[in-house]
Amino acid sequence: MSGSTPWPPWLQVAAAGLLFCGVVACDETPSRQAADARMTSDVAAVATVCGDGVRGGTEACDGQDLAGRICTTEGFAGGTLACGSDCALDTTGCYMCGDGVVNGSEACDGTSLNGKSCQSEGFDSGTLACNVLCQLDLSGCRIATCGNGQRDAQEPCEGADLGQQTCTLLGFDGGTLTCDSNCAINTSGCFKCGDGTVNGQEQCDGSQLGGATCKTQGFQGGSLGCTATCTFHTAACFKCGDGVINGAEACDGVKLGGKTCQSLGYAGGTLTCKADCTLDATACQSSPKDAGTPDLPPTDAGGTSVTRTVSYVEPTSLAGVATCSTNGGALTNLDHTTIYYKINKGPDVTAAKVSATAPQGGGSISKQITITGLSAGTNQVTIWVTATSSTQQESDPACSQQVTLNVP
Repeated sequence: MSGSTPWPPWLQVAAAGLLFCGVVACDETPSRQAADARMTSDVAAVATVCGDGVRGGTEACDGQDLAGRICTTEGFAGGTLACGSDCALDTTGCYMCGDGVVNGSEACDGTSLNGKSCQSEGFDSGTLACNVLCQLDLSGCRIATCGNGQRDAQEPCEGADLGQQTCTLLGFDGGTLTCDSNCAINTSGCFKCGDGTVNGQEQCDGSQLGGATCKTQGFQGGSLGCTATCTFHTAACFKCGDGVINGAEACDGVKLGGKTCQSLGYAGGTLTCKADCTLDATACQSSPKDAGTPDLPPTDAGGTSVTRTVSYVEPTSLAGVATCSTNGGALTNLDHTTIYYKINKGPDVTAAKVSATAPQGGGSISKQITITGLSAGTNQVTIWVTATSSTQQESDPACSQQVTLNVP
């Protein structure tokens, strides 16, 4: 730390190494409780209501607003995705080959043959089955005249004689037709959009995306799906600049996630969003807290003040509160850090709130604060910093390294 009065080297080192931990605040002082109450009020002001038809907050969907998702973005082969009354996705209308129910382009599914038999398919006898692609397996069916070297009237084919049939004449998009040894037309070399296999000019087919993801299509994340015409469905993908807050984005375009200059601790002004989808508070007006005014009036009306620069490194993880350990998960949604100080045994004072430089933390920050209400003589001033995520989870100050400064 540095300022109008230099701090000793040990104090500068200690301040630069302030530690963070925890994802939920522990014991809170009255001023911290008041801040929590204000935060709760801010959150309530932008709270979403399930059933209002507009997806927000933690809602996966709301009414017809499915955030661009369809059955294939959720890993199914097709069907109709819906939204439940609890604003969670309802996949009961989606289907997948192997679920035992014939749907979509499936000719069968498991033991369900959709009422078909070898005889219904033009054979004399045998046992019909269903393959893993949910298409009929005719290999167990038999025609009495099959094998005599010529295609008889009741035979779909024999040998190379396909009866002038082709994949396209049978309703497929393309491919190569063959004849099985039991004189059954073999369509395994044919393909059609909806058969669950990517072929020809298809980008995808059902849940089969050919290894493609939202990122391979130029997006930052999300769920890639496949349309009924076997082209990529990117409505559930997202990237910075699409006007919707997703992933680690703090904002996107005019969408600020309910945040304002005031909710970040400023007195007023206009909060905006940068091109990289991080908050831009440069047009916010400095708040009384940033000027160092304590939450509670100083006990000594004639007290003096001193200005100090607090330097610290933003955390890259939030660790467990109970043990004050440093093995917490990687931090991907840091919103801001707050600098506190306490004079002697007085109440905690919020000196400043500083917006995060990056959602994942790791930035080096310096902030000048003014400590007011100092009495004549020696004052024990304790300074510390806590971190707050975008979901308002705060690290525990008891787990942070605190620096004590004697200010005469």
